[in-house]
Amino acid sequence: MLVSPLESLKMQERVDAVFMGEVLHWTPSSQLVLKAARNQLKQGGFLVLAQTLYSSLGMKMGLIGYLLGALRPPPTSSELRSMLKVAGYRVEKWLESMGVALVRASPIVTFV
Repeated sequence: MLVSPLESLKMQERVDAVFMGEVLHWTPSSQLVLKAARNQLKQGGFLVLAQTLYSSLGMKMGLIGYLLGALRPPPTSSELRSMLKVAGYRVEKWLESMGVALVRASPIVTFV
């Protein structure tokens, strides 16, 4: 399987926030990208995501990206929510309008 640099992201220090804009449909594994970002966050850090969605409005922009070389169409709203949950995030804010989702999510903290 092809792995992009984002999927194996490792920074020297953890960060307070990660911003992703129109990333998920351009990478071989959206889940690996989301998990790599989560692993780089400090405790209390968060992810901010701006992502076109596969919908009647968002598909027009998503189709352009797909024709330009994106690996897949953008996710639907429910697919994006599921991807975040599986990658270990809790959605704190979700604004969806005109085929785009703006999301703030924090890693789910689990205690052993």
